[in-house]
Amino acid sequence: MYYAGSKQVLFLAIMKPDGTVGIALDQCEICRPADWNKDARGYAQQGANLFCKYCVTPITTNSVNTPGGCNPIPVPFTIVESTIVIDRGELVSVFDKAEALERKGTHL
Repeated sequence: MYYAGSKQVLFLAIMKPDGTVGIALDQCEICRPADWNKDARGYAQQGANLFCKYCVTPITTNSVNTPGGCNPIPVPFTIVESTIVIDRGELVSVFDKAEALERKGTHL
């Protein structure tokens, strides 16, 4: 979690089965639960998969950092001497763009 002023930016970092790292917002490009259902936002992990808490779509962890579908929204990062580096400005920019998306998953 990162705070940028009043913004609370939730993101996840995961070691994928292929040994690479994935960094993404804890948000889906498609699903946006109603404001009264905030507990259904983001992802949970069960076994080798993530699941969208809203539509319960299983997401293979290998697809983290791949845009589209019900995947978590990718966040740019680098690895410097075994340390994950995320530019705060890019993180907030990705978050702001994600918040502006008109998601189609409010049908459930």
